[in-house]
Amino acid sequence: MNSKQQKILDSVLAAVPREGWTAQSFLAGVKASGIRAAEADKIFPQGIADIVAAFHGSINEAMQARIAQKRNFAAMRVRDKVTFAVRARLEAVAKNRDAMRRLLVWAVMPQHIRQSTALLWQAADAIWIAAGDRSTDYNYYTKRLLLIAVMKSVLSFWLNDESAGCAESWDFLDRRIADVMTIGKGMSVIKTVGLSDIIGFVKTRRAA
Repeated sequence: MNSKQQKILDSVLAAVPREGWTAQSFLAGVKASGIRAAEADKIFPQGIADIVAAFHGSINEAMQARIAQKRNFAAMRVRDKVTFAVRARLEAVAKNRDAMRRLLVWAVMPQHIRQSTALLWQAADAIWIAAGDRSTDYNYYTKRLLLIAVMKSVLSFWLNDESAGCAESWDFLDRRIADVMTIGKGMSVIKTVGLSDIIGFVKTRRAA
């Protein structure tokens, strides 16, 4: 992300807690950034939808940076790599917790479900690749579905966690990861979180 993209993103994020993920937030952010509206429209032609994608992208970049800095990451157990990556993503949005809370509302609107699903899939895929997963069969899809279920449930828990250092969230994350390592429990996680839209998205990908 270049400096102008980052400047607009940061400015929009500052407006989101008040306005939500809306066109109003995009316009307010562009104005606050000092970048001309015409130029901002070229940088983010889809407006707030592009800002959402940029926000997710910045979180993934921060996660990858944390992984690169982690000593002996390659030698860690797979479950520990996945846990570390999910926690790194959450810590990357700590300063934008209110914006993330508003994003959950935006994401479930019918017109946004496909994009939000694709962004979740990209995040889960990046985590599994970082953890060393090279599967190409049915496991490729199952692992990502399970991880998305974990990410959704842990995010909701974390957004309401007031414990010191979010210790309760990290304990919850550990338990969720332990659950999905057991196939039976893992499939129950998918059902309880409600991932029908993501399952439909996966079917579309497989059919393509």
